[in-house]
Amino acid sequence: MAYLTVDEARELGLQTSIEDSRPRCLRVPTDARSRCEAIQKLVRPSEVANLVHNVPSALLPPDYSFVEDVGRKLQAMFDSGSLRYIDDPPEWDRWCSPGQTLVQGGGDCDDFAILVASWVMKGGVPCDVVVGSHCGHPSCAGHAWVEGRDWKGWFLLEATVNVTLYRGRRPEEYRPQAFLRPGQCRFVVQARRLFALEMLNKRIFRRPVPLT
Repeated sequence: MAYLTVDEARELGLQTSIEDSRPRCLRVPTDARSRCEAIQKLVRPSEVANLVHNVPSALLPPDYSFVEDVGRKLQAMFDSGSLRYIDDPPEWDRWCSPGQTLVQGGGDCDDFAILVASWVMKGGVPCDVVVGSHCGHPSCAGHAWVEGRDWKGWFLLEATVNVTLYRGRRPEEYRPQAFLRPGQCRFVVQARRLFALEMLNKRIFRRPVPLT
């Protein structure tokens, strides 16, 4: 895994910060360990704290769902133009932190999945960045989305441009290969079994209502 240099960041129009030495974006190879390590570094609920406001539960509707509210707010950001789809540079896969995605006003599917996972986790809902494929006609393409479980049950949140929340069952066009979150990475292997990838360096693990 290679970090963006300061010069590369400037060429891509990214803001750099002396105060925060953590990488804003990473060049991520496609192997399982690199993707797992990237999520440990880039999922940062603290960077979206300004998007979350604590409201007494008595003031919320009985059927209120934080995840559903995040979906509505995210779609509003796309509709207003404050977020847009931005392709990665040619020939490499760039994943960015939620703060960087907001600063640059967009990203691609993995950037939006990292943003939404950070946002949902900040609201106290556990979830994974899921990396895999989205299959339509006539072919499949690499994709990333968010899955988790709130008080209403299992959900899949499609976070790229046309925001959609699915509940109960994963649509068959979504084909997961990896379930990634801070502290845990699981990968789909033969017979669709899952195994936990234990990190050799334990130091990489971090345990760290949307506003309009």
